[in-house]
Amino acid sequence: MTELGVEPLVRRLEQQRHWQQAVTVREGKQPPIDPDGADLEEIRSSRRVYRRTRRQYEMIDGRAAFVTRRLQKDLQNGAWVSDMVVEGVEELD
Repeated sequence: MTELGVEPLVRRLEQQRHWQQAVTVREGKQPPIDPDGADLEEIRSSRRVYRRTRRQYEMIDGRAAFVTRRLQKDLQNGAWVSDMVVEGVEELD
């Protein structure tokens, strides 16, 4: 295999090993492969951060703003738990 072919394979195997940290994955209670894996951007010890973001209009402290949230999954009590975490707030005038 060429270097270009090995790198994506090594990354994919690393992502899969990380996903399988969850007891619920190993027990078949969560999918065997991360359904959002194609959007995976970063792996931390017990967190997976994805490229997927959502930007929406909200009122914060009585002021209009666009809030950007990013999908992340945290390993909690042996399961991957999804959350849309605030990444940025752009206040509107």
